Amino acid sequence: MTQLEYAKKGIVTKVMKKLALQENVTVEFLMNGIASGKIVILFNKKHKKIQPIAIGEGLRVKINANIGSSSDQETVASVIEKVNKVIECKSDTLMDLSIIGDLDKLRKTVIENCSLPVGSCPVYQVFGEAIQNKKSFSKIPKEKFLEVIEKHAQDGISFMGLHCALTLEGIKKIGERLTGIVSRGGGLMYCWMRFNRKENPLFTEFDTILKILKKYDIVLDISDCLRPGCLYDANDEAHIFEMMVVGNLVKRALACGVSVMAEGPGHMPFDQIDYSIKLQKKLNHFVPLYMLGPLVIDAAPGFDHIVSTIGATAAGYAGADFLCVVTPSEHLGLPDLKDLENGIYAMRTAGLAIDTARKNKQALEQNNNISLARFKLDWPKQAKYSICNKEVRDDLEKRTKGRSCSMCGKFCPMKINSKFNK
Repeated sequence: MTQLEYAKKGIVTKVMKKLALQENVTVEFLMNGIASGKIVILFNKKHKKIQPIAIGEGLRVKINANIGSSSDQETVASVIEKVNKVIECKSDTLMDLSIIGDLDKLRKTVIENCSLPVGSCPVYQVFGEAIQNKKSFSKIPKEKFLEVIEKHAQDGISFMGLHCALTLEGIKKIGERLTGIVSRGGGLMYCWMRFNRKENPLFTEFDTILKILKKYDIVLDISDCLRPGCLYDANDEAHIFEMMVVGNLVKRALACGVSVMAEGPGHMPFDQIDYSIKLQKKLNHFVPLYMLGPLVIDAAPGFDHIVSTIGATAAGYAGADFLCVVTPSEHLGLPDLKDLENGIYAMRTAGLAIDTARKNKQALEQNNNISLARFKLDWPKQAKYSICNKEVRDDLEKRTKGRSCSMCGKFCPMKINSKFNK
């Protein structure tokens, strides 16, 4: 049985007990959340090193970082460097979005070298291999998609981004957009549908896909193929229509015993975020919402990690549960290690801001601990409770040398104040 099925029967599993303790909630709260679909557990037993996590309502916000090969310059070694960086910077999960190279080897190596739950987008492999083998998309049979999905499941993938909500009817609604389809997987599926003049096989074969996911207890992540790729397209007809398609698929997944997440918008004006997130939560039956942004302006290439934290914080406070890292190079090129690091720390900042606003006990304690350490001029503890503790520790050693920080120096108000309170 899946964790969802156990929860529906009122059976507490070992992994539920562990995660309830980790999240500082009761087992009953966690189990009821799983049973209702509002909480998912990422835990594929085929991934031997995995440290399972829970995502959803009433829990700490989680962060995902994407890695993977997108060009011929990427090697297995360079991808593993990024895996190590993701772990070092304390992302909660990672997704292998490789599309070029020996994809089976890359995926297996990522999983073997990582204790975080790993996600993937199987259609990337389907189309990536077709491109490398110079095979027309029109020659890809629907069975190929099912074969690759099962292969990813067997290898230990814990959550799958599947582009099953893109339909022929939805495609008709993108005509007035500025940027059309910006989802990479969605764009590839659109090509398959046009070349074959058929409905999306991930949509028509959805019941078969659910059987595969249920077999391995994998969380379905329904990719938002028609997410807005610019502010102008936000909350348009295509975007809302896809939300409704996702809602129907969510119901079918939960009824089958498969836990499911929905994905949120990519670009959206700040003033529309609260409305959009609450609408999507309602249409998608309050399953966990995975945010791909949203970016609140389109005009900051090179600084999109900052732009996305603004949108993600607003989205999280409105009800989003899972945040995707956006790097400074988002609209410029493949991120390097420093881009990845900056993106993770920026999104972890958004996560802590959301958890603090939601009065999460762990977040409040972290903020209070660093505040007290700051008042006491205790630099090691400031570094300990900081989001990017290694960088803070190194910076503090250079700047303070055990004294007050260089901003105020001998006029430090905290140092002066502490003398009068002894």
